[in-house]
Amino acid sequence: MSCRRVFSSGNLSSLFLILGLAALVLMTMSPILNGGFVNWDDPTVVLKNPSVSNLSISNIADIFKRHLTGRHHPITPLTIVSYALEYHYFGFDPFWYHLVSLALHLCNAVLVFLFIYFLREHLFIAFLAALLFGIHPIQVEAVAWVTAQKDLLCTFFYLIGLVLYVRQITTSAKYNFWIWVVFILALLSKSIAVTFPLTLLSIDYFLRGKITWASIKSKVPLLCLSFIFGVLTLIATKNALNYPDPFVANEFFSKIDRFFLSCYAFLFYGYKLLIPLSFSCIYPIENLSQKTYLLYGSPMILSLVFFLLSPAKEARFGLLFSLVTIFPMLHFFGIIDSLIFDRYFYLASIGFFFIIAFGMNQALAFSSKWVKKINVIIFTIIVCFLGFCALNSFRQTQIWRDSKQLWNNVIGQYPEMPVSYLNLAGYYYESGDYYSALALLEKTLELEPKFIKAYQNQGMIYFELGQLDKALDVYNTAVALDKNNLDAYLNRGNIYAVKGLYQKAIDNYNEALNINPSYQPALYNKQEAQEKLLNETNL
Repeated sequence: MSCRRVFSSGNLSSLFLILGLAALVLMTMSPILNGGFVNWDDPTVVLKNPSVSNLSISNIADIFKRHLTGRHHPITPLTIVSYALEYHYFGFDPFWYHLVSLALHLCNAVLVFLFIYFLREHLFIAFLAALLFGIHPIQVEAVAWVTAQKDLLCTFFYLIGLVLYVRQITTSAKYNFWIWVVFILALLSKSIAVTFPLTLLSIDYFLRGKITWASIKSKVPLLCLSFIFGVLTLIATKNALNYPDPFVANEFFSKIDRFFLSCYAFLFYGYKLLIPLSFSCIYPIENLSQKTYLLYGSPMILSLVFFLLSPAKEARFGLLFSLVTIFPMLHFFGIIDSLIFDRYFYLASIGFFFIIAFGMNQALAFSSKWVKKINVIIFTIIVCFLGFCALNSFRQTQIWRDSKQLWNNVIGQYPEMPVSYLNLAGYYYESGDYYSALALLEKTLELEPKFIKAYQNQGMIYFELGQLDKALDVYNTAVALDKNNLDAYLNRGNIYAVKGLYQKAIDNYNEALNINPSYQPALYNKQEAQEKLLNETNL
């Protein structure tokens, strides 16, 4: 089946469904256009990233070089270039960044419709799955957060590849070249696209009823490229973990812990899809025990058995799709930052939405044969659920309007997470409300006494308030907690320099340079302190 058939005069309803889908997604997600940047990675990834403010050929080449040699985490060179294009034409006006994200999400929703329609040849199932994908609250993080544009861009190319592959199987058309092109573009957008060849195999299973050796052999070149990007990602991830931060938990969990945490994460995503309430940009990591092993592991294993033995191939395919696409974002290779992020399930949610749409269609078909009143009730439930999702998504977009609302939302749900107080303190610091920021940093250290970044931020605020002795005490604590903390030595040296204690300042700059001999701020400040010390001696 081709696109021409989808939009033929005999099936013009599909075109109206796509237009209706786009309109509903736009109405639900459009409030993100009123939002700004937030202080969660946006400054590092976009606003203060020198690669974004330079669109020269040499800079673009350097971006690809650093990302493709494992020296940058995550591996997203094409996404960085897209930010550079946005900056080149629009500066740092957040409206345009959000507009690009919204446009990508709209395109992805339409691609989900086409993918499922070509796959299943059922308009209602395709429309319902695509609408759920487009308006569900779990998608808001990926759409509203500028830093998550990599997920949208990767999914865009990924879905184009899936649509082309399904058409290649169901028609006589050949799209191998373009499938390779979009696969590479997806990998360069975000390395989660390594799952693409396995997803193609799952499509083979759905459409042909089995996976043949010939099918596997045809995917070997794609699998090889996936393997290369997978290794690069592991190298880049390992390099990214070379800093102390209590929010990063990796080596603290055994392999068995990671398995059950992965079970928990997968079940959590499924729960959020069915009960679309209480979303947060971060979620706490569960404490593990034999009880939680049983609680999280058993339902996961039972659900796998149920779906794998299910007579409905749609249910098996949907589960397989979600498992394959979410696998790299589970925690078999370690945990970075947090156990769960909504954006991790952006692509993988398609499988679950396909199951839900298929199930709702089956319920309507079954009830129509027996009691039409039940059919009306089921249809009403579907409409109410969709309305509930749209309303909660609309509200969720408001939370992403600025950093204050974002972190207050986390604190309201998880008041024991120190990083939320730290980031809210950052918002107040940027707003010039230093004392509110200090109070929040005190709360951060109350929850996590070894949170070095909180001490660094405290010292910075005390320094700007002119309370140098308090700033010095804070940096002394930071150095005691981490002997390899460059910024602590640098800032402590700066305080001594302001106090006129140039030799102590030089000693601290030397400590920083012992850790990193090419650390430019320390080199420059050391030279300046040496000159002042020499002048003082000459006097």
